[in-house]
Amino acid sequence: MLSRPAPSVLGRQGPGETEIFRLIPVVGLSYKSAVATRKAWDSIHKTWRYYTTQPLKHVGRFVRSESYGSGDGKTYTEFYDLSGQEVRLDYDYEGNTCLETV
Repeated sequence: MLSRPAPSVLGRQGPGETEIFRLIPVVGLSYKSAVATRKAWDSIHKTWRYYTTQPLKHVGRFVRSESYGSGDGKTYTEFYDLSGQEVRLDYDYEGNTCLETV
C-alpha cells in the first residue's frame, strides 16, 4: 500500500515554488501570469492549491476575454494592455493558467 503525506504537507509550497491562483481578472487591474507546475488538494479548505517553479510574467492591465468553440474544442483567451501593447494570454486545456495581482 502506498502511503500519502499528511494533507498539511501536500498543500505546502516546496523549495523554489511560488503559490499562484486561478483568479477571475477585473478590468483595469494589473496581473502577472504563470502556468502551474504542480497542484495539491487542500483537504481543510476543500480546494486545489496551485504552485509554479516558473517565473511569473507581467502581462499588464486586463482589458477583455474571449472564448471560442464548445466542449473539448473550447478555447479561452484574455487580452491585456502592457504599456500600450496588446498581450494575449491563451489558457491551457488543463486549467493550470494562473494569475497574481500586481
